[in-house]
Amino acid sequence: MDEDLTPVQKLEVRQVLEKHSNVLTDVPGKTDILKHEIRLTDNKPFRVTQYATPFRAKAAIQKELNSMLEQDIIRPSTSPYCSPITVVNKPDGSIRLCIDFRKLNSITEFDNEPIPQLEEIMTRVHRAKYFSKLDMTKGYFH
Repeated sequence: MDEDLTPVQKLEVRQVLEKHSNVLTDVPGKTDILKHEIRLTDNKPFRVTQYATPFRAKAAIQKELNSMLEQDIIRPSTSPYCSPITVVNKPDGSIRLCIDFRKLNSITEFDNEPIPQLEEIMTRVHRAKYFSKLDMTKGYFH
């Protein structure tokens, strides 16, 4: 918590965090609010050749995959579509699995949802009392 906050402000922040503690976790969750569908311009399945992975990373990759399976982030698949994974080393020594979706992206229908302009966003928040940043645990996978 920012040291510049007054004791009253720190108390207010703690109360908000406690009120919403059910969504503050390092264990990823799921939503049942909506179901996402990827619409393709070409329904012909593809398989992109997997990239070579360093031998020293194989155990870490398997550990991460097992963890993601256990947390129900991923599931076994028999899909005819296949995109390669790559590994990025994180500062703490663990790894981040990344998927190269360039082929999939190239045949995905463009979603014409407008991106808000910076000026519009700033107008909405200019009188905000607090600003925060969030690190969404494995948010990309959900």
